[in-house]
Amino acid sequence: MRLQTELIIRKESSEFAPFLNIMNEWYIRDSSRKVTTVLRARGMKGKHTTNNAIYGYRKSEEDKNQWVIDEEAAEVVRRIYRMSLEGKEPYEIARILSEEQIERPSYYLAKRGLGTCRSNNNTATPYVWRGATVRDILSKPEYMGHTVNFRS
Repeated sequence: MRLQTELIIRKESSEFAPFLNIMNEWYIRDSSRKVTTVLRARGMKGKHTTNNAIYGYRKSEEDKNQWVIDEEAAEVVRRIYRMSLEGKEPYEIARILSEEQIERPSYYLAKRGLGTCRSNNNTATPYVWRGATVRDILSKPEYMGHTVNFRS
């Protein structure tokens, strides 16, 4: 639609420019509404609405809407929960994981071309865990098998 309107502007005078701007704005808002409706419908069916699976999971190759366990990362998540149940604080768990040179989640995902940090593959500190990272993992309901959608 935009290409057609730009051609019209070039052929005709710019008298129609305000009208065409309104139409373009309407088109963008209409598209946004449609995307929101589709995402809401997917979420109401219990499907994940995120583009990326969280650390410890990966998207299924058969069904991109389904997460399956990534055994390598899931073992780290299980260890974090075990250490937490033993009474260790998040900063202690982070120190242990760093000392054992376990790849931090953002590095692990970036190395595989996954997650939100694909371009931020900081190779200088691949094993430096933070207490906040451990706390985030411990607080996510997804690790208990729940699908969480529409959280802000």
